[in-house]
Amino acid sequence: MVKATRRGFPAVRAVPVGVWDGFALLLTARVHLIQPAGDEAPGLLAGEVVDGLTRFGWVLRLVDDRYGLEPERTAG
Repeated sequence: MVKATRRGFPAVRAVPVGVWDGFALLLTARVHLIQPAGDEAPGLLAGEVVDGLTRFGWVLRLVDDRYGLEPERTAG
């Protein structure tokens, strides 16, 4: 998993680097918009952290797709 999210990631991401970078940037902005406000707010996440977490989730979703699995849906 770690290799696929780092050195091997360009081969599995399936989109050009500019598309991925834009996606990660917009996702970072979205994460910052939905965080709780006030003294208990955990602070902003670095874009690199959001990118790394997103890469990990992307690779896991590819594994699910390979085995014909879908994410579990929860009501809420």
